[in-house]
Amino acid sequence: MDALSDDAPQGSTTEQKKSTVSQEKVESYLSGFGGSKFQPLFAILQASGLEPLGKSNTDTLLFQLRDGAMAHDVVAFRRKPEAVLSFPKSYWATRAADRAALCKSFDLGEQPAVTKEVGSTSQQSAGQVKVSAVTLERLVALCTELRRYVSAKAD
Repeated sequence: MDALSDDAPQGSTTEQKKSTVSQEKVESYLSGFGGSKFQPLFAILQASGLEPLGKSNTDTLLFQLRDGAMAHDVVAFRRKPEAVLSFPKSYWATRAADRAALCKSFDLGEQPAVTKEVGSTSQQSAGQVKVSAVTLERLVALCTELRRYVSAKAD
């Protein structure tokens, strides 16, 4: 899936550039060191109707829920300083209890602290979970539950 705007004219240069950057970002995650751990997560999220959005000025890969002309940043992935699945504040700040329920199977050591420092990669996050071989099975379960959550919110 690509991150194209529903109301943008097909074939527009901006749309093509956005799509290409997003596709390149997804490929970068999947083909990079440890990329195999991202594949099942991305597959579940995309099957949920979430669209990847990559930007050329950051290593963060967002997955957005489209609601007409609106796009909601539901989850994000970052690889540095460590690989994490992040819950963007813009979506999760008012859904703290739902996010906590999704993360209940992860201990505190698997949920790196969010820092408010200017320039920090986590400053826009409501919470995050490490992406590792140890957490992968539970992250697949989290993404599957997130799929149900997004579907229920769309109804």
